[in-house]
Amino acid sequence: MTQTIDPSDDGEITQGTTAPFFQCSTNELFRIGQLHGSANDAAAYLVLCGGVNERHDVRGTTHGAKSISTTTEITYRDAEHSIAWLEKHNFIVRPEVAGDAPTPQRRNKTQVQWVITDQNPNVAFSQQLLRGVRAGAKRPLVAFFERTRGNDDISTVEARLDALVLYGFLMRDMDYAAWGGVNPAAWSNRFVRVEESEDLTPPELLLDESDQIMVTICEAPLSNTYRHVVNEALGYIPDEDARLSRFWHALDQLRESQLVYRVLNLWKGDPLGTDRPRHAEPLATLYVNDAWAQRVDPSVQADVNRAAWRHYSEFKEFEFDSDGVMNEALAGRYRYIVKAGTQDRYTVLAQLRTRYWPANKPTVKGRDEEKKRTLAWQKKMQALKPG
Repeated sequence: MTQTIDPSDDGEITQGTTAPFFQCSTNELFRIGQLHGSANDAAAYLVLCGGVNERHDVRGTTHGAKSISTTTEITYRDAEHSIAWLEKHNFIVRPEVAGDAPTPQRRNKTQVQWVITDQNPNVAFSQQLLRGVRAGAKRPLVAFFERTRGNDDISTVEARLDALVLYGFLMRDMDYAAWGGVNPAAWSNRFVRVEESEDLTPPELLLDESDQIMVTICEAPLSNTYRHVVNEALGYIPDEDARLSRFWHALDQLRESQLVYRVLNLWKGDPLGTDRPRHAEPLATLYVNDAWAQRVDPSVQADVNRAAWRHYSEFKEFEFDSDGVMNEALAGRYRYIVKAGTQDRYTVLAQLRTRYWPANKPTVKGRDEEKKRTLAWQKKMQALKPG
């Protein structure tokens, strides 16, 4: 997948921690796919949920076709068609049907236009998903529709719908404090030690004049962990092979649209192992794979490399050119440094993180904890010196 960084996004990457959030149901997103709805219908549902006033006894929304069109740049007529489709399939009802008809005093721009029928939302998103990070910025859903495309086997309509539904499920399964991103049981892949090579750094290297060991790793063949989220989020696709193909395409489109990004997390213990997985804990972000997201989250890989250079001069000669740029043939190799004798207690997993997370207390606190863990590991690597 080719990663694109849009220069117009500069300064719009960092998400605010005080923006309000809204809620919707992944069950309803799934039902849109199950009923052969479109991405327009899914986006319209998100926008309508974004206009809910949670102080009402029922989930009345002040948003309508105009809000949908403004937020997504789909045409007003298409927005009306999506509203009609959502009403036909009982995703929304008119206020008078729900018993929340506006009084004459409320007949203004804040009156309830529709009522969301699902009363049990289970996933939250930042309002910045609908509004953008700052005034005048391109709205994220507009960018999503511009960037998301199909391929020879998957139509653009299918690609957009799959991506929006998958995005909802990934957001639901995200917890920065507990997992450093999306639950690794939903989607992750393991990294393992590289094979021995006469010309390259060995899989394990005891650093000179220290009690620290550097472990070099690469991505293992893909496990079946991801199939859980594939089947749950995209289970409306009956053919298993088509479902899997559309999952990978949807994930690529979410990364290209900058709604999801991939990181490597260093864990103490193994959250997917059989030996006390609930005791495993994330320690730091080792690396951020998506170039644009490197402006979002700190990582420790560069500090690990510098620590290795200070202890082992041949490391730089083997794996880097004279300008300090890694040999392209070695792409996919990563490293961590821990106390010798403890290296088998650590695990590195590729995991996903979602953008436009809700700025509620648990999420903001979790992101703060993740950042503190990573910055503390950076300092630990910076303090490693020979002697």
